[in-house]
Amino acid sequence: MSKLFFEPFATPAKLPVKSIEELGAIHSRAIKRLADLQVSIANLGIETNVEQARLLSDTGNYPGFVAAQSALAGSMGTRWIEISRALANVVTETRDELNSWIRKSLEVTQPDAAKTGNAVKPARRTAGRKAA
Repeated sequence: MSKLFFEPFATPAKLPVKSIEELGAIHSRAIKRLADLQVSIANLGIETNVEQARLLSDTGNYPGFVAAQSALAGSMGTRWIEISRALANVVTETRDELNSWIRKSLEVTQPDAAKTGNAVKPARRTAGRKAA
């Protein structure tokens, strides 16, 4: 096997502690925001069930029940869309933070090959050539 194959495995060990702390902070922010969204979803479900039970308690007014169900469904759908958009924002912002962290971490761990003059060149293949 080529030595180049194993070289990337040591990269995390070369990262400074501050870089690992930044990664942990990104992770913590994302988990906290996702947990908040899960609580919002749970609250939405509970509120929907309570409102549903309240609407069902008034069984004498069927046309009013149908109109209230329609309004409830519209309201809950709007809130689901808001939560979904917030989730998409969390994922996008976390992705951008991670991409930035990776770029910055790679700059720290790998010096510019052009400046050091140690550019890695691919191995030449000599076996398998046909003699003319």
